[in-house]
Amino acid sequence: MPSTAKKPALSHTANIIPLGPADDDLTLHVLAQDQTSYLLVHHGRSILIDCHSAAMRSWIASRGLPMPEMILHTHVGPEHCREADLFPDARILVPAGLEDAAADNEAYRKAARPVWDHPEDWPTTMGRERYGVAGCPVILAPEKPLRIAGSFKAGERIDWQNLSLEVVPLPAHGFYSVGLLLRRGGSPKPIALFIGDLFRHGPHLVDIHNLETSYGQNSSGKPPPSAPRSSYPPPGQSSPTALPRPANSPR
Repeated sequence: MPSTAKKPALSHTANIIPLGPADDDLTLHVLAQDQTSYLLVHHGRSILIDCHSAAMRSWIASRGLPMPEMILHTHVGPEHCREADLFPDARILVPAGLEDAAADNEAYRKAARPVWDHPEDWPTTMGRERYGVAGCPVILAPEKPLRIAGSFKAGERIDWQNLSLEVVPLPAHGFYSVGLLLRRGGSPKPIALFIGDLFRHGPHLVDIHNLETSYGQNSSGKPPPSAPRSSYPPPGQSSPTALPRPANSPR
């Protein structure tokens, strides 16, 4: 018999993370359920990074926080793009290459159909297609199309108030996946790095999907020396839920 238990409401177990001095009013709200989204609040305005819940708008309103003026996606997928038409005044931006996946169901279906048209090209393409490999889609569209305002590419910078978000490529996560490196003004010092499904386990960056299937046995390696340590959750913790440490994991 299928379970009739209600899905847990959007929680806020990681609370608020200050990202600057008290008089700067820069805070990060970590919003968690089955996935995690981040509301960056600064001087009465906000940006939402990924949107994993259709309850996001009511959650923000219930706490008196400003509605996001931009929604930035580190990648596109049903579990990260659930805003649909929740925020009609927000500019929704996705990584370049994912426009159809995010906003045009018909175009996405045509590009992601499970048929491998040119197997003879394997030595050249290795089966790589726009949204999949050898007829197997690896990028899924949102449950409801997004009303996107545009896209951004790796190497570009998104300016917001006196802050900037540098778009950095994360090819180990997916074809078009990116991270967003937050800086203040023209300062070279990073404040935070938003990296979607990746999180820090000890000195390693671990793919959460691999963790779920093989309990921490796969890793994409050590973060680059320039990566800000403050941008990662504490060892063994994926914001905001602490995970048990595998018995054979490195310490």
